[in-house]
Amino acid sequence: MPTSFRFDTNKCTGCQACRLACTIENGLDLDRSWRSVVTFNERQNPEIPVFHLSLACNHCSDPACMRACPALAYSKDPLTGIVLLDSDKCIGCKYCSWACPYDAPEWDATAGVMSKCTLCDSRLSQGLAPACATACPTGALGVADLGFGAISNEVEGFPRTDLGPSIDIRPLRAGGTAPESSAPPPMRHVASGSRALASRITLRSEWSLMAFSLLAALLFGMLAAAVVAGMSPAPQSFLAVGLSAMALSAAHLGRKLRAWRAVLNVAHSWLSREILGFALFVVFGTTFLAGSAGMVPGLSAGWDRYASPLGWTALACGLLMLISIDRVYDFAIKPVPRLPHSGGALLTGLFLAGILAANPLLAGATGALKLALYIARKAAMSSRAGSVRPGVCTLRIGIGLVLPAVAWALAPASARALVVGTAVIGELLDRAEFYDELEILTPSRQMANDLQARLAGL
Repeated sequence: MPTSFRFDTNKCTGCQACRLACTIENGLDLDRSWRSVVTFNERQNPEIPVFHLSLACNHCSDPACMRACPALAYSKDPLTGIVLLDSDKCIGCKYCSWACPYDAPEWDATAGVMSKCTLCDSRLSQGLAPACATACPTGALGVADLGFGAISNEVEGFPRTDLGPSIDIRPLRAGGTAPESSAPPPMRHVASGSRALASRITLRSEWSLMAFSLLAALLFGMLAAAVVAGMSPAPQSFLAVGLSAMALSAAHLGRKLRAWRAVLNVAHSWLSREILGFALFVVFGTTFLAGSAGMVPGLSAGWDRYASPLGWTALACGLLMLISIDRVYDFAIKPVPRLPHSGGALLTGLFLAGILAANPLLAGATGALKLALYIARKAAMSSRAGSVRPGVCTLRIGIGLVLPAVAWALAPASARALVVGTAVIGELLDRAEFYDELEILTPSRQMANDLQARLAGL
């Protein structure tokens, strides 16, 4: 039967002993731990109870980290249910940390890979409890062999998912509050048990992925213009941009020499599908453009038989690539939950295809959709007192949508470079905002959301 954590909010004082024990047991740096302690109502509003949650990997029955990992670095023990990470297979893409709503995978900057709680499997095999549970002075944290049906964890601050987390949480008794700690103040390096309420994905940290995804959309537009409208971009330029995009996509990896492993989990990981789709798109697209330019030896005479099928095959791979790029961010919290982002890769690719192919119907329809989605998102953010950035909005709409439309209407031939250039600048701004607005669910964020709901109900 799977081994599960048990946690009693009525007993936890938030003393951080579990975090320190995890650090020592696993030989981690003093500023790192695979366990965190988050506090509900940390400012102690007297009308709302205060309690703590001590959380690590919950060794879910359906682990999001294992499904998301493109390198097949995760495995699950069929007997104990423990989810393990093989650091020798990890490529350091951090995608598992985006997928996990419990903030369990931890980035090891020194090794360039992810790391996580192992439920002290070596101790369990010796009949010992995990170090964190052993160190808990109040008995709030422990382990037990529980079936999935015996587990309950519906408490405020704990993300609600269908992943089957193996942790049984006893909520506060009615009218209760967590006991105050009688322990001495924790050491400075473990004083902050909660990880900061900041997104795991930011434009600053993932600028290379932003550049990669924008170049992928631009390449799709270039190839669509060649296949559908008979344009003739140089195959050398197409390949050079494709290789540059590949280099950018690998730039954020902690272990770049293991980048080849990124395509191993095509069956489950959208990141694997993105990388495979992009590689096939570049290979087929370059071959199509080179053949059309008479640069493929032996195919010149019968090229017409191969051109159309190869071109459409390349575009199909491009669509898979763009859809996969968008699906990679399924874990993100959208500013407008029911609407796609105006900077989405698929919509951007189709818009740039219309621009580069000089197709006013496609460019106009996708451009109008982008404008509507952009305004809807900004209106939603404004209603929640979010950062709207009016200056960026003006530039994005004015330079990226209005100016190319006016230039195209007034001088469709002579203003061609202006139309393409301003459209690309607008898409760059929108894609940059996409990354800057990304938020991922974590226990700290769930705590903040649930506390806000409580305060609104007072």
